[in-house]
Amino acid sequence: MLEVLGAGLSRTGSFSLKRALETLGLNPCYHMDEVFRRADHVPLWAAAMSSSNPDWHALLDGYASAVDAPV
Repeated sequence: MLEVLGAGLSRTGSFSLKRALETLGLNPCYHMDEVFRRADHVPLWAAAMSSSNPDWHALLDGYASAVDAPV
């Protein structure tokens, strides 16, 4: 269950924030890095961008925190 959502712009230390959240036990943390490692998420994000009711559970299931784009 997602507990923390870090809202901010890319290239502003979001990967450091990801590491910090994971160090604090809020892991795994969803970051743009996940999209590169999980190609199966690309169609889910594409569908989320064109929907008024995205399936957030399908995208973020199993993550305790999320930062950076596309979140």
